[in-house]
Amino acid sequence: GDEEEAKRQAFEASNPDNCSLFLHGLHRDPGMTLTMDALMDAFRTFGCTGVRFPKPKTNRNGGHYQNQQQQQQPSFAFLDFGTHDEASQCLADLKGEAVVRNVMLTLKWSSSP
Repeated sequence: GDEEEAKRQAFEASNPDNCSLFLHGLHRDPGMTLTMDALMDAFRTFGCTGVRFPKPKTNRNGGHYQNQQQQQQPSFAFLDFGTHDEASQCLADLKGEAVVRNVMLTLKWSSSP
């Protein structure tokens, strides 16, 4: 629930090993202009050192789904920072929200490194 999420966010905010933020809202970008490079450009100034997209889902048989050519746009990505403080500063500066290429995105602590 929300309370658990708030606790987890508070924990990660004080976890010096966590240098990653969870970026959500990529599915609001119909043109799929929010590439890794676009996100890097947007967050590099905050000390972002890397952008990770979730691995594409595979079906249970280990194969990819048929419609592979129309790759599903992920709804989220992870932003990696050099230090916990930089990630924390980015979150604080942006107040948990960012607009990249006119797409509204939300930021919070990543719950797993």
